[in-house]
Amino acid sequence: MEQQLPEVTVILLDGSKNMLSSSNQLETKFDSSRYLILHYLQKCKWNTLSVISFASECQILHSFTKNHDSLIMTINEWKFTPEDSNREMKAACEFVEQYVTDTFGPDQVCQIIILTDGSSPQGRVLSEEDGSRPIQF
Repeated sequence: MEQQLPEVTVILLDGSKNMLSSSNQLETKFDSSRYLILHYLQKCKWNTLSVISFASECQILHSFTKNHDSLIMTINEWKFTPEDSNREMKAACEFVEQYVTDTFGPDQVCQIIILTDGSSPQGRVLSEEDGSRPIQF
């Protein structure tokens, strides 16, 4: 039996300056992330989807929608303005948790897809003391 994915999906997109560095000879890491989101939208039809960027703060790029055409237009037209950031992954996930709870209630299941280059802020090495752990809600 095929596993059923949650009805609600949030894509968290890294909005830090490091995302402007090259991912290959033709594009930045941000451009690669944008293409990945667009490909995902073409191949996977979930009922409700939202895109949020995160850096020092979280910004809802597109609120929850079932209209993937509207979401594609937003992603294509979005002007990426990178920030210096601490990229608090835990804070970003907590933001998503609150956003989903405020929108759908506390019992809503949510899948979070995180697109980041994985670089730690200012070259820091993250450890368990930083509170790194899976976040479930």
